[in-house]
Amino acid sequence: MTPSVKRALVALVLALAFAAAGCSVLRREYPERQQFVLEVIPPQSADPPARGRVLGVTRFRASPLLAGTSFVYRTGEQTFESDFYNVFWTAPSAMVANETGKWLRASGIFSDVVDPTSLTPRTYALEGAIAELYGDYRKPGQPAAVMGLRFALVDVQGREPKVLFAKDYSVSQPLAAGTPSALAAGWNAALGEILAALEADVRTALPR
Repeated sequence: MTPSVKRALVALVLALAFAAAGCSVLRREYPERQQFVLEVIPPQSADPPARGRVLGVTRFRASPLLAGTSFVYRTGEQTFESDFYNVFWTAPSAMVANETGKWLRASGIFSDVVDPTSLTPRTYALEGAIAELYGDYRKPGQPAAVMGLRFALVDVQGREPKVLFAKDYSVSQPLAAGTPSALAAGWNAALGEILAALEADVRTALPR
């Protein structure tokens, strides 16, 4: 083997080694993407479902800031950051609507709770929107999961829909850690608290 060939082989080996090292560094710099869901376990009512009341849960809306799936962090009074690597499994508005329907179905307040695709005639409609959904990291060492929802219960039995109530619900849930997993758990705790309050308000608003 000639000296020139040896030098070429050494250069090739070094190039491959540097390339492998570079790939390893790149792999370390880009963390694995994590996906989370919004989910609650509703308490089961001991009473049978009420007769003649069918609730239709509409498609929920979200503010433009919260329309995507990336986690949003509030770092200042007017500053927010989105996280590409920690995201919701699907649009949070769809998950909140699904969990709301599941919760109210388990409550026994209605004979049935249906989604927007159902052809079942409705007697009431529930509209919803996400106003706040972010991790609050403005205070060092005091992270919180913030969730704000707006609901409106509408009687749709007559010619003109009648709003029985419209209300904003907001919860700031303190977190034990500033991790994405802790934030997702905090949002789920906040959602359960809001839905429990919503259930109580729905019971009060419906005619007896």
